[in-house]
Amino acid sequence: MTPKDFPILLTKRKLIDPIDRSINKLKEIQTHIDKDLHILLLHGLFVMAVSRLEVAITDSLKYLLKNFPQKIDKEEFKFPKEDFFENYFTLIPSAVERFVLRLSRKSFQEYFGDYVEKMSIDITPADQDLVLQIQEINATRNLLLHNDLVINDEYIQASGEKCRSKEKGARLKLDLQYITEAIKLMLVLNEAIQKKLLTKYDEYTNIAANKRLWKFIFDSPVMPYEDFWEVNEKTDSIYRRKKGEYEDVISNSERLLLELWRSHFNEGDLKGFDMRHFDKINQWKVLFLISIASDFSFS
Repeated sequence: MTPKDFPILLTKRKLIDPIDRSINKLKEIQTHIDKDLHILLLHGLFVMAVSRLEVAITDSLKYLLKNFPQKIDKEEFKFPKEDFFENYFTLIPSAVERFVLRLSRKSFQEYFGDYVEKMSIDITPADQDLVLQIQEINATRNLLLHNDLVINDEYIQASGEKCRSKEKGARLKLDLQYITEAIKLMLVLNEAIQKKLLTKYDEYTNIAANKRLWKFIFDSPVMPYEDFWEVNEKTDSIYRRKKGEYEDVISNSERLLLELWRSHFNEGDLKGFDMRHFDKINQWKVLFLISIASDFSFS
């Protein structure tokens, strides 16, 4: 089998989950921003807010790349021999981690540019201006953490077009007004990303992912997905298993694969499972099913 033979199991629900968490956390932080709050606590909330945005972008990018590894630069697939033998079943996640870490070391503007390219979404001129403002916000956070807000060359270079001051040695202002506006801007960017991803990946539902996986596992005309499962399109969920019309006449290997699938839906009744019952192709299918089972929603 080649990589193109394996199904794409990405779902929009999981893709936007890091963005949703970031939005919720930023809104929660907003409720704690107060003029009477000590400046140290304000700065702490500011650092947390900037980190939430970074985590949202990074985690959603990682999830996409694990499902579309062809988007990763080929250089990331050059593994030392030790890594190959010790981490055989995590080579793609390892490549994703290295690739995203390398991208994240760039300026925020460059990193976000890589992000929208890999996500295959477009940004407007207004979005681009927003990114430039957040690049400066990110540089301010770094200056707070690493140089106690004393302006240096690193801040001037990292803050880009929206640099607030180039007076080296002076202290950069970081007050309630700035922090309040910064959080609003980060919320706007999160919500813009959320909307774009939901539009771009609208067809990547949980039901669609289950059907793609089913077609990969059961390449049989007597095992259509609809014969075995009842779904709810509105809630995008699989809520009940059924006995297929031709279930009594399916092969032994298909029966074992079916019970393996059902065991992840509601424990099923898996008996007599033995890899030796499968030919090479079906062994690959079993290994693939098991490899994704811990992170895949069967319901």
